Amino acid sequence: MGIRPPKPPTPTPAPTPVFGRIYEGNQITDNVSVIDGSTNTVISTITVGDNPTSIAVNPSL
Repeated sequence: MGIRPPKPPTPTPAPTPVFGRIYEGNQITDNVSVIDGSTNTVISTITVGDNPTSIAVNPSL
């Protein structure tokens, strides 16, 4: 029986400093949930490519 490599850590979503929104990648459904950080409710869902694993946010846009 071989040794399995450790699983990568699960990222912890954090609110963006400008808008207080949280972006959570959903690998199973291939989308990103946009969450209002003050109410913890999903305000939008964005369809993306296969298995989103990381998200970049540009607060100047």
